[in-house]
Amino acid sequence: MDHKRIAMIFPGQGSQSIGMGKSFYENSAIAREMFEKAGARIGIDFTKLLFEENDQLDKTAYTQPAILLISLIAYRLFQDAMPTKPVMLLGHSLGEFSALSAAGAIDYVDAVELVHKRGTLMQAACEEIDAGMMAILGLEDDVVEQVCATANAEGKKVWPANFNQNG
Repeated sequence: MDHKRIAMIFPGQGSQSIGMGKSFYENSAIAREMFEKAGARIGIDFTKLLFEENDQLDKTAYTQPAILLISLIAYRLFQDAMPTKPVMLLGHSLGEFSALSAAGAIDYVDAVELVHKRGTLMQAACEEIDAGMMAILGLEDDVVEQVCATANAEGKKVWPANFNQNG
């Protein structure tokens, strides 16, 4: 048998959408159990959050546990169908928690609780201020830094916070 080496990367915040995970929920007892256990831990009805129109899913306190839960359900179902141990598990921002849980470093229900708390704290930190973030693609780092410096000189509060690399 040919053994393939695989790596997996888990998504970060911003990948959420109403309806995500619905097929898992409708077709897998494991997924339904994971929904129930995670929801019971943090007091969220994930079926309502994910399958019904609402304004909660875009709030960080709800977005983060929802993305993590669906990521880990997808990982679990993949593992059950293709019992191949990845040689590498990666995640983008929030996805790092999914990768850690998939690697066995933290139980998925504990991870859901952790990122719910993380999201709640992140949301609270921005409630009293007019804050936001943006992604900039295609500019050199020094150009981004100069744009931020110019904005700061004009009295705005703008900082580059994360520089992603091209491989």
